[in-house]
Amino acid sequence: MNVICGKKNLQAIPEDIPRKVSSLDLSINNIVMIKKCDFKDLSALKSLNTSCNRISHVDDGAFSDLVALQELNLANNRLNTLSDHLFQGLGNLSVLRLDHNRIKIISSSTFQNLSSLNVLNLTSNELYVLKKVQTILLFTHLQELYIASNGFTFFQSQDISNKSIGLRVLDLSQNPMRIFRITADVLPKLHYLNLSDSGQNGSMTWDVPDRSFLRNMKSLNLSGVHMSLKEMSVVLQSLNSSLTSLILFVSEELFTSCTYLTKLDISHNALTNLSHQSFSSMKQLTTLDLSNNRLSSVPNAIHNIQSLTILDLRYNTINKLGSFDFANLTGLTYLRLFHNEITGIKGNVFQDLQDLILLDLGRNSIPSLRYVFKNCLQKLENLQLGSNMLRTIHKGDFENGAFQGLVNLKMLNLASNRISQINIRATMFRGLTALEKLDLSWNHIRYLHNGKLKSPPFSLLPSLKILIISAHRYRILLLHLLHFSGPPNCAGSFIYHLLRWQVVYAYYLFQAYLYDTKRRNVRVTHQYDAFVSYNGHDEPWVLRELLPELEGNQGWKLCLHHRDFQSGKPIIDNITGAIYGSRKTICVISRLASFRLFDEQKDVLILVFLEEVPDQQLSPYHRMRKLVKRRTYLSWPRAGDHFQMPQINHHYHDSLSIIAISKCHR
Repeated sequence: MNVICGKKNLQAIPEDIPRKVSSLDLSINNIVMIKKCDFKDLSALKSLNTSCNRISHVDDGAFSDLVALQELNLANNRLNTLSDHLFQGLGNLSVLRLDHNRIKIISSSTFQNLSSLNVLNLTSNELYVLKKVQTILLFTHLQELYIASNGFTFFQSQDISNKSIGLRVLDLSQNPMRIFRITADVLPKLHYLNLSDSGQNGSMTWDVPDRSFLRNMKSLNLSGVHMSLKEMSVVLQSLNSSLTSLILFVSEELFTSCTYLTKLDISHNALTNLSHQSFSSMKQLTTLDLSNNRLSSVPNAIHNIQSLTILDLRYNTINKLGSFDFANLTGLTYLRLFHNEITGIKGNVFQDLQDLILLDLGRNSIPSLRYVFKNCLQKLENLQLGSNMLRTIHKGDFENGAFQGLVNLKMLNLASNRISQINIRATMFRGLTALEKLDLSWNHIRYLHNGKLKSPPFSLLPSLKILIISAHRYRILLLHLLHFSGPPNCAGSFIYHLLRWQVVYAYYLFQAYLYDTKRRNVRVTHQYDAFVSYNGHDEPWVLRELLPELEGNQGWKLCLHHRDFQSGKPIIDNITGAIYGSRKTICVISRLASFRLFDEQKDVLILVFLEEVPDQQLSPYHRMRKLVKRRTYLSWPRAGDHFQMPQINHHYHDSLSIIAISKCHR
């Protein structure tokens, strides 16, 4: 059982918490204290979140009944002192968050009962000296300790322990650290050390005379630590045999010492260029993050890293991609170029990237894709081209099949470009037989009032499941669906995302629209008076109320899917036949289904409201509101009245399009 009481303006812990609760969220309230009886008998509770309150005091023993508790979050409160018996009874606690409080005092026995604690977060408090956490460091089971932003000026092995401790993760970032000194083998299992933004006046002394003291160190974050070149070289030499991931604010001369690195993050360094030999010593590098710099072109230095699989060049100022920018990177699988200034791409720029799976070119100024993907990227699965300047023209890229050859592509994002419906054709997507998701939202696709689509754009996409298009331009999407020429059962497997709208009602509406426009002047014989479209949730009302009244009392002949659809016939054909064979289409609308789908110019829909939809809820859907206010309608008797034919409020005529009904609860 999960109980969520966040953002309830609570002043105290609720008294009626269910005893069987396993997860309790009391975050973002105004609770000022926790009393001893607040969590009494909650022996099944495993997770407790009281973060973002105003808690300044917790009674000793307040958590003593929480024998199963594994995670306790007290972050973002006003705690000042941690008393001896504060965490009494929490023998199973593994994660404790005390970050962003005002803790100055920690009693010697505070953590004594936490025999299962693995993770402790004391970031952003007021501890100042390391000896205040000395007792917790002695726990051999503690894996991760976060003590960033506490005003520490020294970290010395002699201050924390005289024997080996089991820490694997240590975060000392954002402290005014003068000296980091390890002169004994106290951290033999440490894997990750974060010293980012430490030091006074941007400087810090590193003193680790024996490289065996940090022999298992694999990841080091020194970003924002402005050491001298000599100091930084000492650091890297002392970790050279084990370090595989390095984040730092650097000059590239340091890279010569990083021969064993597999991951290198030098983002946010204001780099403008790199020498050709910058990474030549890194024969095992697989991940390189150069994002958030000032690179105006792809660095030639990456050509030396044939082991590279992930390259991140986001948020730079790269303005073009040349023919040999990614030469020799045959093992690259992820390439991110999001948010640059790319205006041109050479046709053979990606020819060596035969293993590439993801290519992100979003948020650039690319106007053309001519020959860019020809005979390459056959393993590509995800292509991001959103927020560019792509358009369709008679002799342009899409006309010639710009994506032909991307036989494994599953996701294609073309949102926020300049693609219009004028020349959008099937050839645009030629070769994308594996495509499952296509995003065309926020382009220049508009509804064509005259003419038909000669070449259905999605007819060559047999695997398409998700199609995203701008909500206020949904009609062109429905045109495409109706002209879909793929396998007969393909349309039934599609999931169409029209942002806030229910596509099933949009589909019915559009079928009605086609009927109205194509057969407006043709006299036809209808098999039914009305086809009834309704949600399964509302089926009891349709069968018990609507059906007896319209068929039994008024003599209507209705088409209901469960009764009148032909078995074995495709669902799309059944729906189309029902709409074409009926004089009207009745859409049963509940509050959930009140969407802006109704064009006031159409006159083949009857809208049945099963419940009153307040005027303020109709306001966002202005077309429906306008329609309801302008057309003739009938009011059904309210709950408790006798069931009878509604009285006509205005003159009834044959083109009546709305019956307003208030749901009966008899």
